[in-house]
Amino acid sequence: MESHNMEKHVLEIDSVTVEIKGRRILSGTYLRADTNEVTALLGINGSGKSTLFRVIMGDMKYSYAHMSLDGNFLPIEKPKYGILNYLPQNTLIPEHLTIRQAFSDYDVDPDILVSNFPEFGSILDIRTRRLSSGEKRIAETIMILFSDSMFSILDEPFSQIMPVNVEKMQTLITMQKKHKGIIITDHQYSNLMSVSDRIYILDNGNTYPVKGPEDLPRHNYLPDKL
Repeated sequence: MESHNMEKHVLEIDSVTVEIKGRRILSGTYLRADTNEVTALLGINGSGKSTLFRVIMGDMKYSYAHMSLDGNFLPIEKPKYGILNYLPQNTLIPEHLTIRQAFSDYDVDPDILVSNFPEFGSILDIRTRRLSSGEKRIAETIMILFSDSMFSILDEPFSQIMPVNVEKMQTLITMQKKHKGIIITDHQYSNLMSVSDRIYILDNGNTYPVKGPEDLPRHNYLPDKL
C-alpha cells in the first residue's frame, strides 16, 4: 500500500444538516480528521453517527454540508477514490464473493489478513455467505484499513468479534494510522479510547470535543451502561 504519511492532510466536514421525515438528525455538525491520527466519534444509538458518515460518502441526502481537504473544497457527491473509503455498519462484501475476490477488488493482499489472523488461511476461497458474522467483520475491516486511501471510516469494526481479535485490531489500527487518517465509531467505548487521538461526541445533532470520561454524561453517553 502506498504511504500517505509523508505529508499531512486534513479532512473537514462542517455545518452538516440532515432532516428525515421532518425530524432533524444533524444540525450544524462538524468533524475533523487528520492523517496519522485516529478520530473517534461517540454517541448513543440513533444520534446520527452513521448518518454523518453516509453524508461524507455522498450516500445520504442532506440540507446543507461543506467538506474540504487541506482547506480546499471537496464536492460531497463526487467519488473520492484514493481519498476516502468506508466500512459501513452493515455487511460490505457481497455474499457471493470470496474473501480473496473482495480483497482483489480493493487491491489488498489477502496475506495481510492471514498473517494477522491465521485461521483465515483455510477460508480465503469460501463464499462469504458461509462465514460467521465475526469472520466477515474482521475481513472487511482489514480490507478497508489496508486499502490505498488517505482516510478510512470504520463504522462498528469491533462488532461481533472476540476480545482477543479486538486487541489485534486495535494494534493494526494504531499501525495503519502511520499511513492514513482513521475515523472510527463503535459501541465499545473503552476500545475506542485506547486507540484514539481525537474524540468527538455526537449529541442532539451536534459534535463536541471530548477530553476525558467526565465529558460524557453531560451528553447522555454513559459507558458503564453499554
